Amino acid sequence: MATDGSSRSEDRAEELRAEAQELQARLSERLDGLRDRAERADEAVRAFARERPILAIGIAAGLGFVLGRIAARI
Repeated sequence: MATDGSSRSEDRAEELRAEAQELQARLSERLDGLRDRAERADEAVRAFARERPILAIGIAAGLGFVLGRIAARI
């Protein structure tokens, strides 16, 4: 009886390990995708700032002002 119970526990533990490895692989893929998107966004923002520096500064100042006003209300 004790052997049967420990065998089931070992089987369940192995199932959980396999599920954890699968989850880790899926999360790793998603993280890689998010990292790629962030790199592309960074490149786009930098290119925009190089092409239109004054507009980029104005946008940054405007966003800073708006976020500052929102933060002051909290």
